[in-house]
Amino acid sequence: MSFTLSLTAKSKVNKFITLFKYLKNICPDVMINVNDERFYIQGLCSAHVLMFDLEISNEWFDEYDNTFVNQMNLGVNCEILFKIINCISDGQKIKIEYFERKLDTLTITLENNTNKNQPEKKFELSLMDIDAEFLQVPEIDTDVELSISSDQIVQIINELAQFGVDVKFVCDSNNIRLESTGDGNKMNVEIKDSDIESYAIVEDFVYEGVYSLKYLQNITAFQKLNKKLDILFINENPAVFMYDLNDFDWKDDDIESEDEDGEDENKKTNKSKNTIKFYLAPKMD
Repeated sequence: MSFTLSLTAKSKVNKFITLFKYLKNICPDVMINVNDERFYIQGLCSAHVLMFDLEISNEWFDEYDNTFVNQMNLGVNCEILFKIINCISDGQKIKIEYFERKLDTLTITLENNTNKNQPEKKFELSLMDIDAEFLQVPEIDTDVELSISSDQIVQIINELAQFGVDVKFVCDSNNIRLESTGDGNKMNVEIKDSDIESYAIVEDFVYEGVYSLKYLQNITAFQKLNKKLDILFINENPAVFMYDLNDFDWKDDDIESEDEDGEDENKKTNKSKNTIKFYLAPKMD
């Protein structure tokens, strides 16, 4: 029995590398759950403030073949995995294999695809025993839903971090405002309509939530995954920040929909399958 996945497209290879480049800053060691349908990782920071869920469907990969009867949990160190796949050269693809005869090792090969002049590189990554259970996140009705430019929000968060340790989000029917807090200096930012794809808030509701800028910098570091970041606020509950791993660009007016409601059904399906979600706990008084 064996498990094999591969990535050839440069855009997906870069996203896969980006994931492990920054996941190591949140949770150094993770357990990868693999079955016939998906590649899944859940991790929690040491302070139990920030959790992430990474779910990628088998269809997202160029090759995804699993002959194991049961699902597998593979413990890996994110930093070592990142160092391995970051050795890739232009024109190479990533191939990851797991064999029944070597249950303590993950085999990773950077194979030549379009550039035959590069030497192929093969690595063996020792797997770890990680004692962890996956947490179930309940579905809760949201108070605020926001889709914003990834480039803009990362710039705002990094600038706010120069003037405080926390940020207060204030959302009402007319405005979205961010205020740095934590020391004598303050910075206020009002989000421009041009940086927002969509915005919805419960009628006659004002949302206020304070979050650590340190962890928001961890989240917005993943900006290369997508040109937009979806944000969900739920009063007195963790905020949800989500990147879609698909390539759909909400600012591309040339993309036409294929159904009568103005949205391609396939895009709806794929959007829900290939995501990384971050759950960030608010600071309480």
